[in-house]
Amino acid sequence: MYTVESIERLEDLIDIRDVLDQILDIEVNEDNEYLCPFCGSNHFLVDIEIQTCGCIKCQFIGNAIPLIMLVDEVSFEKAVETLADYYKFDLKECDEISGTCGKCKDKEECPRCQTYKDIIADLTKRLHKLLIDKMS
Repeated sequence: MYTVESIERLEDLIDIRDVLDQILDIEVNEDNEYLCPFCGSNHFLVDIEIQTCGCIKCQFIGNAIPLIMLVDEVSFEKAVETLADYYKFDLKECDEISGTCGKCKDKEECPRCQTYKDIIADLTKRLHKLLIDKMS
């Protein structure tokens, strides 16, 4: 697994438009609007400012990592590797012996070793609220 710090640095490089256009090749309609890769509707919103996207119809919301996971049906780690390859970014792995970030001895108490799924879940909730507020 990769360190949270390393993944966060990678996320700073990501442009959601690169993911939609180059990595996933998401379809656009005649008005050059993205079509939702899950339900095909043109209610797919892309927010460049917060680097996320979402569909009003099927209610998908996420940043580049969950988008790649769902569209390509790959694991979290594979989605991160796909992005790292595209951006030519060298990911730092967690300490293989302890399973920690390498800066601590106790995985349970280390904030850097917090499961990335928890971070994604929290981020998704916050992004969903932002999109809902923006549409209101």
